[in-house]
Amino acid sequence: GVTAGILVVGIGGNNGVTLLAGQIANRDKLSWETGPGRVSANWFGCLTQIPPRGVHGGVGFQGRYDGLASADKAAIGGWDIRSTKLGQALYDCRVLEPDLVRQVREEMDGMDIMPGVWDPSFIGESQHETALNVVSGEDNSSTRCRLERIRRDIRMWKEKNNVDGHITVIWSASVERPSEAEYKSADELLEAIYDDSNTDDISPSVLYAAASALEGCSFVNGGSQNTLSAAMTSLFEQSYRQPDAPSTSALSKFAPYSSCPAYCLGTDFKAGQTKFKTAAVEYLRALGLSPP
Repeated sequence: GVTAGILVVGIGGNNGVTLLAGQIANRDKLSWETGPGRVSANWFGCLTQIPPRGVHGGVGFQGRYDGLASADKAAIGGWDIRSTKLGQALYDCRVLEPDLVRQVREEMDGMDIMPGVWDPSFIGESQHETALNVVSGEDNSSTRCRLERIRRDIRMWKEKNNVDGHITVIWSASVERPSEAEYKSADELLEAIYDDSNTDDISPSVLYAAASALEGCSFVNGGSQNTLSAAMTSLFEQSYRQPDAPSTSALSKFAPYSSCPAYCLGTDFKAGQTKFKTAAVEYLRALGLSPP
């Protein structure tokens, strides 16, 4: 089976489509033309995929720890509220070199995009018109139904792609407005999701994170919204998701659930680095310096 899976919420965005293109390029050992010359695919910058260098090993971890999966062989999929084919989305975003886009576009256009759970009140109005690939009907009738739809998507995708290793769910969709719902414990959070009459301000990202925990998947929050909290962190604790949870607990209402180890992390992909990089580059240019 496949030893690692990556599910991206917002897979049709720039992060999702460039991740896919990069994996295909490395898997197929592609090369392409750029302004300075021809280049070949590599995993430089991905610490788990590059070998150690120098006396002390440098930052490369490939081969240093047992069990690190190969990114070339990972299964990648995800959800998006837009129906744009992924190859077309890669072409439209104009991030990668045209010669590389040309080589991967057809394969990416053939990839499935799962409909996304969404709440129009959490994202900007400019995106409402293109939200044509959304969960609807009975699966969208309550917070609990939306959560269970995400859980079902994860299980079906895992089976379809023969993933027998760990799956990580990455929030790479648009940044949401802050949720006003606050919970003190994992039980409170699950009770609020389970109660169909509840009108708490529960965001889609909270549902994706909670569904990930219940399916034993890790969750990386790439947005600056308040998805992660003490209650959510508790839900990811393996000690909370024990198989012998009492029938009176909130967790038992979501059985069967996974007791596999999983982590949650992240408050934003950028966290200031992009702004600093932009400022630093301009400063270096002003000094007349340029990279070799």
